[in-house]
Amino acid sequence: PAPSPLLPAHAPRRRPLAAALRVHAFVLLQGRTPLPRARARARAELAMSTPALRQLGLGSLKRIYKLDVPELCSALQDAARRRISDNVVWDALLYRAALLRAELRPVDLALTVAALGKVRRQEADFMRYLMQEVRTKARRFLPRDTALLLNGFAKLSIRDELLTASLVPPLLRRLTEHTRWEDLALLSLAFARLGDRSRTPVFDRVVAAATPRIDRLDDGHALSLLVVAFTRPVSLVEHRAGGSPESLFAELAPQLAAGPGGDAGLPQLPPTSGDWEEDEDALPHLAFVEVLLTQCERNMWNFRSGDVLHLCLALSTLVRGGRQELLPPGLLKRIERRLESLYFEFLPVQFVRLLEVLAHLPELEKACAGKVLDEVAYRMRDVTPRSAMSVLRTVRRVGGHTRAHSAAAWRLAREDAGAALTASECCEVAEIFLGLQPRLWEAREAMLCLLQGMQKRRLEPDPALLARLLRAYGELGVRDTHWFHLCSKLSVCDLAGPTPFTPRSSSPPPSLDEQVVADALFALAQLNLPQLVDASALFSRASRCIASPEPAATALEAAALLSLVGRRPRELQRPGAALAPLVAAVLEGSGSEGSGGSLPSRLRLFPFCDLAPAACEPEVLLSWRRAAAQTHARAEAPDPLYMALGHELASWSGVEVVAGVRVGPLLVPWALNLVSLAEHLREHPLDGPSQVFPLSTHDYDEAGFEEEEEEDAPLDADQPVEEDEEERAPTRAGRMLGRRGRRAASPPSLSDADREAYGRARPDTHVLVLPLRAGDFFHASATLRGERQRAKTQLLGATRYAEVSLLKRLGWRVICVAEHLWAWGPEDDAQISLQNKELIFRLVAGLDDGRS
Repeated sequence: PAPSPLLPAHAPRRRPLAAALRVHAFVLLQGRTPLPRARARARAELAMSTPALRQLGLGSLKRIYKLDVPELCSALQDAARRRISDNVVWDALLYRAALLRAELRPVDLALTVAALGKVRRQEADFMRYLMQEVRTKARRFLPRDTALLLNGFAKLSIRDELLTASLVPPLLRRLTEHTRWEDLALLSLAFARLGDRSRTPVFDRVVAAATPRIDRLDDGHALSLLVVAFTRPVSLVEHRAGGSPESLFAELAPQLAAGPGGDAGLPQLPPTSGDWEEDEDALPHLAFVEVLLTQCERNMWNFRSGDVLHLCLALSTLVRGGRQELLPPGLLKRIERRLESLYFEFLPVQFVRLLEVLAHLPELEKACAGKVLDEVAYRMRDVTPRSAMSVLRTVRRVGGHTRAHSAAAWRLAREDAGAALTASECCEVAEIFLGLQPRLWEAREAMLCLLQGMQKRRLEPDPALLARLLRAYGELGVRDTHWFHLCSKLSVCDLAGPTPFTPRSSSPPPSLDEQVVADALFALAQLNLPQLVDASALFSRASRCIASPEPAATALEAAALLSLVGRRPRELQRPGAALAPLVAAVLEGSGSEGSGGSLPSRLRLFPFCDLAPAACEPEVLLSWRRAAAQTHARAEAPDPLYMALGHELASWSGVEVVAGVRVGPLLVPWALNLVSLAEHLREHPLDGPSQVFPLSTHDYDEAGFEEEEEEDAPLDADQPVEEDEEERAPTRAGRMLGRRGRRAASPPSLSDADREAYGRARPDTHVLVLPLRAGDFFHASATLRGERQRAKTQLLGATRYAEVSLLKRLGWRVICVAEHLWAWGPEDDAQISLQNKELIFRLVAGLDDGRS
């Protein structure tokens, strides 16, 4: 046998072990893989390719190297149709095609390029080698061969105007009145997608060949492709980067992702060289398009699912370009009726594209969107993450669809979504979930999975994008330690170092937009992450860069949240210096520094927290409290928990229930008289003896809302951030002193104004009843990384915790009825009513030991 090329000529043959060692060393020095390892790798790759070979009916790779031209073309088309993704099989097929290049006919060349275009497989060297043969045989291409070839080029984003120009002269000679409709349609679509200079003469020739027999055109596929081709302006192709879109629908997704705009929140067509009425090159064959649409209306029942989709795409292009008058009056109604019998034929990806197209056809969307969303929700398993995003855009646009909303959230909660979507796409998903009602558990779980996916890929969003992310996640209460990794660009400290709160450099932190700082600060307060507030020096940045009243009010509200939950950042140890510039910005924007003027909408809890007296003048503080009470003390929208709890309380005979108790900026739904509760319990005892609870009103604790000391995880570990004990001691001591002071103090005396505001309810005689929905808690999931938060399962969110803390600081007793503890059932079910009654009395009885 011939010696191996890896074997050096001087290798001895007498000592096998020494020779093997020399060969191994020589191979390592040459940077090559040793032969046994290479053979093992080849065997492993071959074993992985066996399933793909079986699908193609090929026993082994050796069989591919013996294929003749017809068998090779059939194998290539079969691999494209089956979506084979094995690189070894494709390399073998393309290698065989390269060897047989000289024997390939024009139809074989066209089928090879079409197969590569169908699977979007970019093989630049192979295509360059194959196109030499295409140029050689250009004069032998038939119209169908040219159509297949150019469609493959369009799908692969390949533009070669010299090659196209060489194909056009023989093509124009072969286009006659006897050319098949399918060939004319596919050829028109190919030139429309490429958008080069040869488009105009080819379109003119197609119109000349089709017009004499247009009345006999009844094939739905040919009609739909012709309408798409002749309604697609050149500017739509040139608007795309590189001038060649990868898909007919590629221009729809970026426009729909841009958000609402224009009439009905629909995006507009990219600008042409002029208005469509003035630019003749935009749609040069309007009369032919009008005839085609008339034929579509007449032969709608010959359209299949893909044909209807392409027709809707053409109609959306006309509508976006201001050509609604070309649409026949009954066409949309016929499409709606045809869709009713074709829903079972659509693939999941076709449903998604149909939803994108219907965004520009409001009448058709109103009639069909609900049914299409039902079908998409049923087939959501086979939808890609980006297609699920498109479904969510549609759900937002149509005003909500709970089933599709839940299914899309479930799809985005899978692991591949976190690995596929970019940070900006994750932000868009979060903002869509924030705007949809109801706020589902699946949506919050999807947001958590996307957050984990960004952390695994070590994405670090810029501050502007991070502020948007934080705002959506803070409103929905999706909290986890991954934020310590994602906020690296916002932080001015190295959280992974031994001293986490040491600045990275002595220079001041870079300036940020005031809205970015305010949104990030408020979101971190909602997520109860004061460590990141300190690490990012957000209050210092806010005092320097914020000058507008609304961002300043947002920052002040964030300070109030952190103070009321008992986790005040280091920068707020001296609240006067940190918050005075923000108060001044609010006063300056209100227009009246003496009285406080009009109050920004965001300012709600700050005038009532213990930080306000150190940063505001007394008259300003009093004015703000009055304005906040008038602005924000609004009744909540009734929901199932609100209705069920109100019905249960109203069914208790003899209990004084006061509805709508206004306490500062809050409007509590109900207040129960303690004496009447005790009398009711004596007259209507629960199972067993009557449970008489003490009526002491002064000694209560906040243990029912246990203070959350979540892990302050550094960037590279899930461990608490160590803080200097000397710096933390005053804070802890002050906190304990505050608790003892509140526990020993009696409720404040009520003024006449307070009595009028409270009505018949008083802090010393009544207890407030506050319903807690699922959205008031941080998201609870087994996939949370924070161990303590995962172990507590139900952790009250910072916003609701701050409200309860404010009520208690104002001297009120509060019991909170959580939705997950409420027993649901028929209203007249005595057993269900008894369970809920026991729950409420248990909470009331736990007031003295702090369990409520």
